[in-house]
Amino acid sequence: MHPIFLPRGRSVATVPVTFVNAATWRELRETLDSRARAFVDAAGFEPKAGRHCLLPSAQGGLAGILFALERPDEPNKDLFWPGALPALLPTGAYRFATPPHDARLAAIAFALGAYRFARYRKQDDKEFRLELPGNVDGEAQISARFDPFALSVRGSAAALPAARAREAIIAERRPATTGFTSLASVHTAATPIVPAPTKRTL
Repeated sequence: MHPIFLPRGRSVATVPVTFVNAATWRELRETLDSRARAFVDAAGFEPKAGRHCLLPSAQGGLAGILFALERPDEPNKDLFWPGALPALLPTGAYRFATPPHDARLAAIAFALGAYRFARYRKQDDKEFRLELPGNVDGEAQISARFDPFALSVRGSAAALPAARAREAIIAERRPATTGFTSLASVHTAATPIVPAPTKRTL
């Protein structure tokens, strides 16, 4: 399992990420305490896809995150919105307090969004951990398909986390066309190779 993921049941304090949408926001807002409701209202948070709000704790820390998605019945949902979270959040360990549209794709998108390619340019030193959603198997469903280093030749995944996640899923659904070829399966041509003619000047 990739080190960004925390196995469920670990005794690690995690900050809840609450996914909301236009259909659930009114009811969910009423579950917040009066201080959090006042803060959310003052911040002007609206349940429009991609909007977020960091909820402060009474001690001045981070109590939770609100992140808006599309309604579940919308036909053109972006399943990879959670990939934008690492660019918005401080270093820490997080968990999905409410289910996103697709928990597995959301976890992959989060991990890809947290990836930084720092070989040629210094990047921020933020570190993230994500507790695996309850219905996602980190070994069977994520680790076998998630290789952030395959993206290193394309630059930082932080710039376009959703696009990187899409590419990973698209590649998963295509027939396998790459792999290591054994030298035993390579056949040499029977026709001798004729050297290319050299250019001569008079």
